[in-house]
Amino acid sequence: MHRVVFRESERHPELQSRAIEIHGSITATVAAYLATVTGRVAPGAAEETAARMLFATSSANSLSG
Repeated sequence: MHRVVFRESERHPELQSRAIEIHGSITATVAAYLATVTGRVAPGAAEETAARMLFATSSANSLSG
């Protein structure tokens, strides 16, 4: 099912745009949470990188599971 979605997203730029928007939103939310947990006022590069890695790991897990 995921492969079909990925193939279709290549043909539909609006799906790609929406996926990028969702990715950015989730990454920003996770980065802000990580900043709060570590006592920072705002997320820095470390929190943003960690958020992207967590998102990628979560996505990969859902594809393989």
